[in-house]
Amino acid sequence: MQLKNRNLEIVLWIGCLELMRYTITRALKVGISHDEAFTFIHYVPKSFHGIVYYDPPLIPNNHILNTLLIKLSTFLFGASEFTLRLPNLIFHALFLIFSMQWLKQLHNKWTWIVGFIFLNINVYLLDFFSLGRGYGMGVSLTFISIYHFFQYHKHQKLSSNYFAYGTAALAVYANFTFLYYYLALIGLFNILFLTQKPGIVSFLKRNIPMLIISAVLTYIIYAPLVNIQAELFGGHGSFWVDTLESLTWSYLYHHNYDWASPLADFIGYLLLGGLLTYGVSLVVRKKVLSPLGISIILLSLVVLTQVVQHHVMGTPYITNRTAIIYFPLFFVFLTCLFHELQSFHTIIRYSSQVIFGGIALGVLMNSASHFNFREASEWNYDYTTKGMVEYVRDHNPEKEHISIGASWPLKPSILYYKTIWELEWLQDPSFVDLMDAENDYYIVEFFSNRELENKAPNDSKLIGAYDNRIKFYKAEE
Repeated sequence: MQLKNRNLEIVLWIGCLELMRYTITRALKVGISHDEAFTFIHYVPKSFHGIVYYDPPLIPNNHILNTLLIKLSTFLFGASEFTLRLPNLIFHALFLIFSMQWLKQLHNKWTWIVGFIFLNINVYLLDFFSLGRGYGMGVSLTFISIYHFFQYHKHQKLSSNYFAYGTAALAVYANFTFLYYYLALIGLFNILFLTQKPGIVSFLKRNIPMLIISAVLTYIIYAPLVNIQAELFGGHGSFWVDTLESLTWSYLYHHNYDWASPLADFIGYLLLGGLLTYGVSLVVRKKVLSPLGISIILLSLVVLTQVVQHHVMGTPYITNRTAIIYFPLFFVFLTCLFHELQSFHTIIRYSSQVIFGGIALGVLMNSASHFNFREASEWNYDYTTKGMVEYVRDHNPEKEHISIGASWPLKPSILYYKTIWELEWLQDPSFVDLMDAENDYYIVEFFSNRELENKAPNDSKLIGAYDNRIKFYKAEE
């Protein structure tokens, strides 16, 4: 058995290497996205003070830890798509390493296989590990924090307490939406302490890491949060529709929208099944904080924190990529649920293997159908921008002054390539709405403005029309 487990571990590590190869290749090949370009142009050039205190522009684009690491990476290695994304690639490697270490604590080969698929083969999440944004960093740091909480629960080492809170705080610094997890972690730790019935002095001592790290975190994020509070975006309907259904659609890589709602319902049934399983285990084994119990409490606390904040403070529900925090939480829960079922009666154990095997197969099929080296799902409109700017560069050998009129989502990416390729003869892209400005080239995104779809600029010819609803025109001479 030990030899078989060793062989399985080797296979999974090979899987980790393949996933790293995938994200590295994407980091090299996928063109820059709107948000990456905006960060590079507007925030990376700022001083350390300007970045951490969130100097204008005051929109939630400056993921502070990500911006600081991009500044360091581009200072050391120069500016390119790869160097902007290098910090996230490092965090992807850390995510893979800690996911393997966490799975090894659950001593069951089927749990290893199912958990590895759930945690690591997620094409939407892999997008963010190969982009220069804070979301991938936040997910990685959140998972490392979860790993250290499990370590603390098992060994009661103070260092694990500090690591759990420290990495959770860094996740917040990577993206402020991970503050929901940090607050839930405080609740989870104190539930653990209370189940051990400590005295008041012992209880306070155990909260020292939380108090220290929370004080530091509050100091460094208070000003930035105040500055961007009015610019936060999201939904105002319900957690189910705004957060869960939007996230399931993202998980489907923004394809098959009609499947988003049924998939959200299925997740609801899985959560209900997890609660029932936990209830049975609680009655039979009298163990409050089993791995399944920890995952349910943590996930529930994050949801509760978000819902309460929405109703008390009016904060929008997080949606789409801002809800990415739920991926590690949900898939840890799902892995723990499967692991718990392996200790039940033979019929339940085998049935769970069939059901969860089917879910894992669905996960694999979803990711396999969307693996690509072309685009990022959230910024699909930008995958053609690099090629169009290359066309302008290559068809202007005389280095004459050239102007590009572009739809607003495309302007940061065009300006990024102008900057790193040192195209001094290319004017900064001007905003084009109804093609009423005179430019040498026009790059038009007509998804958000259907009026443009069948309206070409005056005296221009179409160079390219692309499947991401982009059209590329050149003015006639």
